[in-house]
Amino acid sequence: IVNWCPRCRTTISDLEVEYDERDAKLYYISYPLIDDKGKKTLKSIVVATTRPETMLGDMAVAVNPLDKRYSDVKGAFLELPLVGRRIPVITDDAVEMEFGTGAVKITPAHDPDDYEIALRHNIEPLVIMDEGAMINGNGGVYEGLTREEARKKIVEDLEKEGLLVKVEDYHHSVGRCCRCQTDIEPYLSEQWFIKMEPLAKLVIDAINKGKVRFVPDRWTRICLSWLENARDWCISRQLWWGHRIPIWYCDECGEVIVSVEKPTRCTKCESSKLHQDEDVLDTWFSSALWPISTMGWPDVGDDFEKFYPTDVLVTASDIIYLWVARMIVSGLKFVGEVPFHTVYINTTIQDEEGRRMSRTHGTGIDPMEFIESIGADAVRFTMATIATQTQSIRFSADKFDIGKYFTNKIWNAARFLLMNVDENITGVNDFTPERVEDIWIMDGLNGLIEEVNRGYEEYRFNDLAGRLYDFFWHSYCDWYLELIKNRFYRPENEDERLSAQRCALYVMDGWLRLMHPIMPHITEEIYSRLPHTSGYIILAQWPEVKEIGDVISAREELEFITEVIRSIRNLRTEINVPPSKEVDVLIIPEGDKYREMTERNAEHITTLAKVADLDIKMSASKPKMAISSVVAGASVYLLFEGIVDADKELKRLTRTYKKLEEEKRKLTLKLENENFMTKAPKNVIDDVVRHLEEVDRKMLRIGEHINKLRGENN
Repeated sequence: IVNWCPRCRTTISDLEVEYDERDAKLYYISYPLIDDKGKKTLKSIVVATTRPETMLGDMAVAVNPLDKRYSDVKGAFLELPLVGRRIPVITDDAVEMEFGTGAVKITPAHDPDDYEIALRHNIEPLVIMDEGAMINGNGGVYEGLTREEARKKIVEDLEKEGLLVKVEDYHHSVGRCCRCQTDIEPYLSEQWFIKMEPLAKLVIDAINKGKVRFVPDRWTRICLSWLENARDWCISRQLWWGHRIPIWYCDECGEVIVSVEKPTRCTKCESSKLHQDEDVLDTWFSSALWPISTMGWPDVGDDFEKFYPTDVLVTASDIIYLWVARMIVSGLKFVGEVPFHTVYINTTIQDEEGRRMSRTHGTGIDPMEFIESIGADAVRFTMATIATQTQSIRFSADKFDIGKYFTNKIWNAARFLLMNVDENITGVNDFTPERVEDIWIMDGLNGLIEEVNRGYEEYRFNDLAGRLYDFFWHSYCDWYLELIKNRFYRPENEDERLSAQRCALYVMDGWLRLMHPIMPHITEEIYSRLPHTSGYIILAQWPEVKEIGDVISAREELEFITEVIRSIRNLRTEINVPPSKEVDVLIIPEGDKYREMTERNAEHITTLAKVADLDIKMSASKPKMAISSVVAGASVYLLFEGIVDADKELKRLTRTYKKLEEEKRKLTLKLENENFMTKAPKNVIDDVVRHLEEVDRKMLRIGEHINKLRGENN
């Protein structure tokens, strides 16, 4: 049984069959039992089918041997309605007792499952359609009708005969040809096959010995399962384009000749009257030769010796059987070696509703449209961030904003850097950091190099893309460039200015190289503009970890200082201090170590947290008109006298708190409503729960601010 396209008049592979969900009808048909003399009895078996036209080719009715409903008719015979053919009742474990009536019609020539059952019971198949899916001579009075016409006519006739018991609505999937959208006909046809069992064993052995591995590993088990149950492979196609099947027939004696070279005479009768089979090979057979044929096989030259086998195949899960396994078969069978050692299976991208992306169904996204509008790098980076090792991902076009905004961030940061470095600067590549922020950022780059290397080795592209993003946006831009801005603008201190430039360039250079495989265009452009580089980034050396100073102390100090700055920023936000307004801050360190850290970085704190007066004291009483925050190593107080009207702010926060209380009351009532909880979809209930949790968090924060302000006013 093959997938046959009546319009293209050819077999097609499973991958070329697209499935369409349809509302159809399930027809219940009565098959009368006959007695030993061949006469119809009053008893019958009712079978259910979505394709009544195929009953013309029914050769049996099957029931499950465990189905007690049919225990008294096993081995009996039926009369095929409208045709009159005598067919047996057989038992088979493959019959699902839950489907329809538990009795199924067996049409071996037009259903793959029926064909397998027929083989087990030595039942001859009967083809009732021609290659155009028209009913043939075996269909009796229905000869010449299309499938659709025959279905309509047969249903009418069954109804007239009183054999149509009932008709139900039924939803199922129907296979269609991907080229012409014609419904596929399972068809018994004479084709050329390859016996897969011995070939499958070669691949199973190679995988089990570790010669080929799949990433993610779960695909290993899936591939092995398919190989262990592989059916013989139909390799012939009735198409105009493809590798011609190397088989010739003798016109005199009918001998079949298989030959690589075109034969001139029959190997049996010596006749020269030969003709070649008109079929071509399945495209997946030709594709399976790709790893070796591109290297010149069957000639084994320098290219073959140098490049075969390759290392990694990147592909999709739906062609593991059709292509990947068969390439391994070809490599092992023809040259004795696997074509690659690792198979990386891409994530399947679905649309927002979880449907497979398809041009036919209009669920796909054309990347070219977004490449035109936001650039190839933005598209590439976005796809890298979602390239997890999960089975499928729901995707919408607005996710490209990730790449778009990040590309802009990279470009703007590079512009800022290039505007503030000397054109003829030297000493970048061998720069040794001394300032704590320089040691910190170069230590971060070292860690990033190790993580990115590990990400590539383990094929965790989303992890490494995420780390490249976080390091650049947060560590490099949000913190490091802000920390060194004052050093950029100090012409009086040449050493400070140049060391800041060298470190910033060194880190930017290393980061660009790490990002280049994902975002090749913008990284190449920026790299070419850096004052200390030459040549192309694609030819540059991959970054290596560099030995630097006391990274432990640098990490601790920068972590402390950034937490202090972050806490001041949060306090400003809590009481609505305008961004342009400077504030006074008191810091009480917990010991000399944190005092020295604070004093060394006082300029960073005042600049990045917009502090007018920074007071550092080892001990002090809590100041009035202040709100506080505690970080590891210090207590931070923001003095808001003269900055914020405490009474006005207290009233604003109280109003907000009361609104949240009312919102919480409504959400709670909704979740306590039994009608809502039983009828609402789960995702709607989850949204309400998440909303309530967010309201609770807001109330907690605002309540703390209210208590602080009330305490200061008392």
